[in-house]
Amino acid sequence: MNSKPLYGGAITAPVPDNYLDASDIRPIPDTQEVFISPDSPASIIFDLLEPVPEEDALLSHIDDITNLHDSPFKIIERNDNMAIVEQVVPYQGSVRMAIGLIRLEKGNADAVITWNHGSLDELANIINNFKVLDWNLFS
Repeated sequence: MNSKPLYGGAITAPVPDNYLDASDIRPIPDTQEVFISPDSPASIIFDLLEPVPEEDALLSHIDDITNLHDSPFKIIERNDNMAIVEQVVPYQGSVRMAIGLIRLEKGNADAVITWNHGSLDELANIINNFKVLDWNLFS
C-alpha cells in the first residue's frame, strides 16, 4: 500500500497499489473518494461527514451505512474506532465491511472509511497513516 492524494491533495492515505480511482469511471460525490479493486468486488470509500455528537459515533455511522440496504447487520469484531460488520445485502448476499472512524475535530468533521473485504489490521494501517495536509479543505 502506498499513500495516495485524496480531496485534491488536502489529505493522503494508504490505498492498495492495484486499486483504481473510481472517479475515473463514474461520478463520485464531493465528500467521497472511492477506490475499487480491478480483480474483485472490493472497494474502499473515504467519506468526510458532519461530526456525530454522540459518544458512540462509530456505531452511529455504521447505522447510517447499513441502513442504505435496509437489512440487519451484526458487528463481528470491534475496538474504539473500527469494526468488522457483516450484513446480508439484497442481490449480493453476505457482505463483510471494515468500517473505521477518524474524528477530525479541527475540521469539524468525521472521516469514515469503509472497506468491504478489508481486515481490522489493514484498516488500522490506513487510519494510522491518514494525514490532513491542508485544513482549509474544511473551511
